[in-house]
Amino acid sequence: MGEDVEERHGGGAFDGLRVDEIEARAKPVVFRKAIVKSWPAFRKWDQMHGKANRLKELAGQARVDVMYSKDGDFNGDIRKHEKCGSNLSDVIDLMADAWDGRTPRASVYLAQNPIAKLGEESCPLSPLMADISMPQCLLRSKTPIEEVNFWLATQASCSSLHYDPYHNFLSVVRGTKQVTLMKPGSVQPNPVFSEASNHTAQDIDSRAGEASVTVDLKAGDVLFL
Repeated sequence: MGEDVEERHGGGAFDGLRVDEIEARAKPVVFRKAIVKSWPAFRKWDQMHGKANRLKELAGQARVDVMYSKDGDFNGDIRKHEKCGSNLSDVIDLMADAWDGRTPRASVYLAQNPIAKLGEESCPLSPLMADISMPQCLLRSKTPIEEVNFWLATQASCSSLHYDPYHNFLSVVRGTKQVTLMKPGSVQPNPVFSEASNHTAQDIDSRAGEASVTVDLKAGDVLFL
């Protein structure tokens, strides 16, 4: 990954760190296998089929926002996707049917469904916090944790190039994720009056190699960006 991304390994990858110190370095950090031992979710969220599903056990009746796509492409303009509310349990059953070949395998995507939000006592998916352990560097931070969010997809999916107005710890519990990082100012975002002003209409493939770094994450890895 080169000098643009720092890399730390093992369950103690967060040890001795402070969030403000990480932020001051102004570079992404990959924590390899950082949540393998500390997150019960890593051990318990490995079964998506049948009655033993841990997510259904904790929050099966929670209402979640779901997007659908025929090709797995989820870009920033939500007008291009079907979006509806459903129970998490029903979504997981739909995913299981698709994986088993009982239904057409269209892409189903839960994007940024809140588990916790600053200033709110609870969210529909708050029970999932039972299987998530916050790193001490976050708990010691002077900056409050704004949100804890949940993503889930049936198959390979892709979102458009975008930025967030805050720093993130992106944690992969199951599967893999490839993230393409680009330096600030290297892309032109959509107009502020657009549906998704923090996204860009530019094709990320056309910018490959142009001040970009690709990070491959596996289950148990965390990316600070």
